[in-house]
Amino acid sequence: MTTRSLLRRLLACAGASTLALVLVPAALAERQATTKPVDIAIAIDTTGSMGSSIAQAQEDARRLVRNVKTFAPNVNFAIVQFRDKGDVPDYKIEQPMTADPAAVETALNRLSAGGGGDNPEAFTLVFREIREGPVGWRSGSRRIVVVIGDAEPHGAGSAGYAGCADSSSDPWSLSLSGELAALKSGGFTLIMIRQAATASASLQCYQSLVAGAAAGGAARNGGEDVLGVVEGLVKSAISTPTTPTSGGAFKPGKGLDIAIAIDTTGSMGSSIAQAQEDARKLVRNVKKFAPDVAFSVVQFRDKGDVPEYQVEQVMTANAAAVETALNRLVAGGGGDYPEAYGLAFRNLRDPAVGWRASSRKLVVVIGDAEPHGAGSAGLKGCVDTSTDPFGVDVKTELAGLKSLGFSLIMIRQASTASASLECYASLAALAYKGGAARNGGEDVLGVVEALIEKAVVKDTKAPVVKALASSGKAGTKVKLRYRVSDASGKTADEIKVYNGTKVVGSGKTKLGPAVAGKVYSVTWTPLASLAGRTLRFCVRSRDPSGNVSGWSCAQVKLT
Repeated sequence: MTTRSLLRRLLACAGASTLALVLVPAALAERQATTKPVDIAIAIDTTGSMGSSIAQAQEDARRLVRNVKTFAPNVNFAIVQFRDKGDVPDYKIEQPMTADPAAVETALNRLSAGGGGDNPEAFTLVFREIREGPVGWRSGSRRIVVVIGDAEPHGAGSAGYAGCADSSSDPWSLSLSGELAALKSGGFTLIMIRQAATASASLQCYQSLVAGAAAGGAARNGGEDVLGVVEGLVKSAISTPTTPTSGGAFKPGKGLDIAIAIDTTGSMGSSIAQAQEDARKLVRNVKKFAPDVAFSVVQFRDKGDVPEYQVEQVMTANAAAVETALNRLVAGGGGDYPEAYGLAFRNLRDPAVGWRASSRKLVVVIGDAEPHGAGSAGLKGCVDTSTDPFGVDVKTELAGLKSLGFSLIMIRQASTASASLECYASLAALAYKGGAARNGGEDVLGVVEALIEKAVVKDTKAPVVKALASSGKAGTKVKLRYRVSDASGKTADEIKVYNGTKVVGSGKTKLGPAVAGKVYSVTWTPLASLAGRTLRFCVRSRDPSGNVSGWSCAQVKLT
């Protein structure tokens, strides 16, 4: 028997003193047991150059530990400090993985700045030791490495990382690219926080390092805003996406997932603000006709740009998180007409975007250029004949979108466009049905909303609910048992308890799981004076689309 989740069982009693609906103690334990574990290692550069930043880094880490637990309850933290060759310590685990905030606080309080002396520091050593050493990573956990510093790794420039300049040899003879690749293969997401006030490293350098590890990471300037930045990145990184299902057929109630991919190359400079505002309005308005909708935000540029492709926000129903991701986008890079659209079509199918199983999947691409080689691939209206620098074939990637049921909506920013609308229409036609191409600008919201409305099939089927005979002892906690299922997988339930024809209590739950075959329960405490009576409880359910079931009732025998 499954007990509904904590929020699900916050039932409001309606006037009757004979019924006290309370939380089932097992509910919280069950929710925690089924939450994917998250392990976060926070590594802080404590060399001398960080002297004026170390206190801020410590406080940011403390607040991060306190706040992440609010959205990732099954989370552990480790604290590491590092310096450079010959320093004491050059690398040290101050606290292995623990769920105890007090232990993390104690470890942070021990940190002080010292050592260093040259610009590069032991970042590469960190990338190796934090992966291989006794940090305490749990089996099956989502693994995130947050590095706070102001310098470059040894040899990052000579290794070819964009924006990095250091050409020194690593004093431990480590390969930076090799250690980053090992992080990637081990599923370690890297978040680099640059202390701009003392930094000798550029943000672009940190972005290049992040790109070498597992998906979901990013680099940001730290300082006062580091908490909000890291929390947003951690929320994205802990998402557990589901592998997209094939076929594309929309199942009512299974949700709508929309990935908004924006070309942020330099040519989009005068259009980027309009694209951002169109995307914001789209997020705000689509919920009116598709309540179970999630959005992700992606930016892309071209080969050699930083970033070439980056998921700014994985699928989320949180409009504020989407807004934050959109606000981070700025134009830059590019330089030639074709851009990395083929790469975007390929990477957007990746489960790392956060696609839900069986959801209706839409990709909205806002840009002004063609994919590499679209003309030579024979796409009508396209003229580019360049070779794709990522080795991607645009027609193959569009066929991949089609096979997995991804509809493509291409929005052309006409004021800066080097691509024709006909070319964009040809691209959309090769993905799954339901897509289209339109000129953007002020009309993009209406165009995209109309296309989405056509793509969404309204859920008109009510949940199925059945009350189950229950029993217990008057004056003690009694479980009211029932089954409920819905195509959406979620319902909010209303419960009433009767003594004869009199309603002696009622309550409503918040939206929670509704899976066929499982038995759910709420707990209530009848008065001892009801001993020996047979009462009746009834339940009905409402799904996210507003469909309501009939009442189902069953006996409650009290001893």
